[in-house]
Amino acid sequence: MNSVINIFFSPTGTTKKVGEKISSSFKDNSVKQINLTSINEQEINLSSTDIAIIGMPVHRGCLPEIAIKQFKRIMGDKTPCILYVIYGNRDYGSALLKLKQLVSSQGLIPIAEGTFIGDHS
Repeated sequence: MNSVINIFFSPTGTTKKVGEKISSSFKDNSVKQINLTSINEQEINLSSTDIAIIGMPVHRGCLPEIAIKQFKRIMGDKTPCILYVIYGNRDYGSALLKLKQLVSSQGLIPIAEGTFIGDHS
């Protein structure tokens, strides 16, 4: 394994905290952070030896459009990834499925998925 990359969209910081907790389980690897909350046009390429931890909040059962737009600058090369969504104890709708479809279209391979309840804002 090359690097663990914690990729998140987290306007309130909750999604970031969950990603940091997940990435902390990879004790012998360095962890890089990619904050999609900040607007950045730079394309990021991941390798097949990286592992990505990808988290997004859920708004009304969907992923935020700005988060999807920001994620589209990430390109994988059969990069394994762990996916999670944060929702406000209502319903995460199709958000996790949409995140899986999004990362797959960008060259990443989901190996685990999860949902977590967080502060609703």
